[in-house]
Amino acid sequence: MVASALGSRSAALDGAVFTPKPDLRLLTSAAIYGPNASGKSNLVHGLAFMRWLVLNSVRELDTDAPIPVQPFLLADPPPTTTTLEVVFLLAGVEYRYGFALDARRVVAEWLHARTSQREKTLFTRDRGAFKLGAEFKREGHGLPDKTRPNALFLTVAAQFDGATSGRIVQWFKAIRLMSGLDDESPRTHTIAGLRDPQRRQQTLALLQKFDLDIDGLELAKHPHADTQETVKTLHRLRTTATTTDPTAPLIRFDLGDESQGTQKVFALAGPLLDVLGGGGLMILDEFDARLHPLLSRTILRQFNTAASNPQHAQLVLTTHDTTILNKETLRRDQVWFTEKDRDAGTRLFSLAELKVRNDASYDKDYVTGRYGAIPFVRNIDLPRADPRAPSASPRASKHPH
Repeated sequence: MVASALGSRSAALDGAVFTPKPDLRLLTSAAIYGPNASGKSNLVHGLAFMRWLVLNSVRELDTDAPIPVQPFLLADPPPTTTTLEVVFLLAGVEYRYGFALDARRVVAEWLHARTSQREKTLFTRDRGAFKLGAEFKREGHGLPDKTRPNALFLTVAAQFDGATSGRIVQWFKAIRLMSGLDDESPRTHTIAGLRDPQRRQQTLALLQKFDLDIDGLELAKHPHADTQETVKTLHRLRTTATTTDPTAPLIRFDLGDESQGTQKVFALAGPLLDVLGGGGLMILDEFDARLHPLLSRTILRQFNTAASNPQHAQLVLTTHDTTILNKETLRRDQVWFTEKDRDAGTRLFSLAELKVRNDASYDKDYVTGRYGAIPFVRNIDLPRADPRAPSASPRASKHPH
């Protein structure tokens, strides 16, 4: 999410770059392309596992419980440890946090902080040996002895009300990780928000940006469950073919009767309002599932336009949708690709690294293989038709459909 020195002439991308620190320029969105099984989702899963362990290594793992980490399985010999690290900005401080582990224990763990050009060590861990930096000694005092081999020291420090560790754990907790193939959890969140009249109006305003022809939202009790609620979408009755009379009656639809795309946008509405209103990071795997390309473009525009994203929220998505792969929707440094190396590992690289002109046809060049990161499809030899077989054409059929 670090912006390059490349510029963009598109007015639609006026909010795609922001400067949280004088020496740091960040992007508000990034799209990751690549063939199936190239590692796009594994990038998301890696951060999801890191987030889960930070939040749960103390609470959900017993003393002898294995750590549910899956190492890279295609190396020979296989790796003995898995290493994960993330660099992020929090309250003006750039943190670098990571750990190495296997299924039995945390082998190493580290936390560094940078407020200027120099990075300071807050703590390091090498198996059972801990070193606390001067700025972390008070927060981490006495806690190495309370840290189990399968637990993260950062999580333990946060459990004991550590100020810095607590803020970092909350940063991990605030990351919104979602799959475009699963609408249930975000839909429940969006429905809960409709209980507040102001939030309901915000949700309606966001849905109307997508031109879904929805004029209102209502909550109703579920007919078979007293504790559940259902959503009614209100549509204005059309009095002519081209215009809508604002005084015409409203027709109520069950949300389940709306199109799959409308239901998908509704499910995303709550999380989108959260992150756009308060800032933070949203990561959406399989972004384009059940979304029309114009709806995908509209969601991206919410993050890349200054007026709709005053808090500089960030969106990272994985997708196959090439209709958003153009200079009006994404800068070159917002476009990333994954492809497999010879060792079957994933290589992640940016379009900005390929020295591509700003006026290039990104979508056409990508589909034709100019950037790589596309599937290699072998020719398929189809069985030849038997000329003696009866024709199956509609003309020969007695009962054409």
